[in-house]
Amino acid sequence: MIVSYQFHRSKPTLNFTSLLFLDIVKGKEVYKSYRFVDVRDVANAHITAFENPSASGRYILVGAMLSHSATQQILHKLYPSIDVPLAETEEPTYEVSKKRAEGLGINFMPMEVSIEDTVESLKERNFLTI
Repeated sequence: MIVSYQFHRSKPTLNFTSLLFLDIVKGKEVYKSYRFVDVRDVANAHITAFENPSASGRYILVGAMLSHSATQQILHKLYPSIDVPLAETEEPTYEVSKKRAEGLGINFMPMEVSIEDTVESLKERNFLTI
């Protein structure tokens, strides 16, 4: 994740993914489940695939598949001051295989670290105040 933004007429704006995550932090249920990958993992995967002669074809990069309620629980655990409504039931989700990417030696960042770094990045850039 980590915030990605661009400058538009001298004012920074968030890209779609960062806006979506900001909505989740603000308590909006955007989808029932989310596929997360940290942009640092994506960059590392590109480098790893470039440097590994056995790499070929496409690789699915999904660090974690989390339900909306699991995402809320992580946010609440990391930032108890954020007023995130906790869902009472866990929504079903599915898994995306990481086997092929991990076969190249790609290790995905823990989601708690990625989510915390993303929230901190949003705060540093004044997109979020908590």
